[in-house]
Amino acid sequence: MKTIPSSLHSLIKDQVIESSGSAMSLLETTVDSRDVTKDKIFIAYCGVKTDSHQFIKDVMTKGVGGVIFQDPKFTPKNDDIPWLRVKDSRAVWASFAAAWFEFPQNQLTIIGITGTNGKTSTCHYIAELIRSSNRKVGQIGTLGLSTDGKSFKETPHTSPDPPVFYQFLKSLVDKGVEYLVLEASSQGLLHGKFTGINFQASLYTSFSQDHLDLHKNMDDYWQAKLLLSKQTSGPIFKCQSIQNKIKNSISYGFAKESEHPISLHNKSTLGTTVSFEEHQNVALNELTNYGIENIVGSCLLVKSLGITLTNESLSKLGPPLGRMEKIQIKGKPTVMIDYAHTPDALQQAIENLNQVKTSELWVVFGCGGDRDSTKRPLMAEAAQSSDHMIITSDNPRTENPLTIIQEVSQNLKEDSFVSIENREEAIAHAIKNAKKEDIILIAGKGHEDYQIIGKEKRPFSDRKVACKYLKD
Repeated sequence: MKTIPSSLHSLIKDQVIESSGSAMSLLETTVDSRDVTKDKIFIAYCGVKTDSHQFIKDVMTKGVGGVIFQDPKFTPKNDDIPWLRVKDSRAVWASFAAAWFEFPQNQLTIIGITGTNGKTSTCHYIAELIRSSNRKVGQIGTLGLSTDGKSFKETPHTSPDPPVFYQFLKSLVDKGVEYLVLEASSQGLLHGKFTGINFQASLYTSFSQDHLDLHKNMDDYWQAKLLLSKQTSGPIFKCQSIQNKIKNSISYGFAKESEHPISLHNKSTLGTTVSFEEHQNVALNELTNYGIENIVGSCLLVKSLGITLTNESLSKLGPPLGRMEKIQIKGKPTVMIDYAHTPDALQQAIENLNQVKTSELWVVFGCGGDRDSTKRPLMAEAAQSSDHMIITSDNPRTENPLTIIQEVSQNLKEDSFVSIENREEAIAHAIKNAKKEDIILIAGKGHEDYQIIGKEKRPFSDRKVACKYLKD
């Protein structure tokens, strides 16, 4: 049994409101009341669906090493078991997990990426550029946890819960990894998952409507995003397209007023040639303007860490799994698989593909269930600049897929789209009816190899389905 180190005391001293007479030891933490033992501390908080404070009495009866909570209504009457009432039990949870794994974050250079769209791609580009200089780097984000950028261990959340997060950081340190690049989601920031982390550099990719099922409004959403800048001790980079202000940020983008402007020279289905800083006429494997901005922002951030980059290292960059991923088979239409699942991301993807198409553009998309329903008609609006629109299921979860499709298409004319509930049939319809010169954008799920129907995860991959019908 470990005693609480002074470093943890200093982290949580401003959080503690009240405590029992018993001294708390440093133990493993759990938020699952079924998992408690005398060697674990139970963390109680009010979640989206469940308030785990209701289990405090039960875990104390069962036997537990300690309890950390924040709602005074559940203050235990038993002082024999150590307890702490704190201002934010999630933040204290992160601090205890960091201490349990011996503060591995202090031995890593940590880079944080946030934004509505582009987090995964930017993390991928930064990690690949760092690796190009023969340095080791870990990644955390939507794709999961990775030490090599090739294999990923899936996690339930973009920002993992503290025990998983700090155990992974400890494994990186044990393997001699120097850098960590992570996606800092608004939910992870809001819930204090990065409490105590010092980001040596951070980058904001974009900001547009999403997650309004979690945040009260767009300002509340932005305030959550801003928390990353407040934990960053080094440079903060921001794409010029973001209208919101970030103190002391460094801008980049296609706008002339950017501190680091990008010049576009040539664009085709093969890629794009751009210039910025000392990188003149560099060929990039990227079709979209926002993708180019993600690469440039990644380059600027990596160079701010003292790493030298060449045009060759930039030209070798390819997109991560399911991000503008191209599938091309001779004599068949070109298929693009992309994770675009917000109105802004979908609109930009379509706009950029319209710039390089030589024939017609098809788009297959839907909206997830049990998520922000206000963006559904906005997704259809974003897709209207395509030549053919097919609305289908995404991850309907516990909602009726046909109801979601109806809400997506409510403002469309009946003859302007086709609705096909079954996602495989929708993809097949596009491939069978498109000409070989056409482009088909399959949007919304990207890298995902499953579809959530009800509460069940069923195997499903846009990539595999597209390849199946392209080979027919």
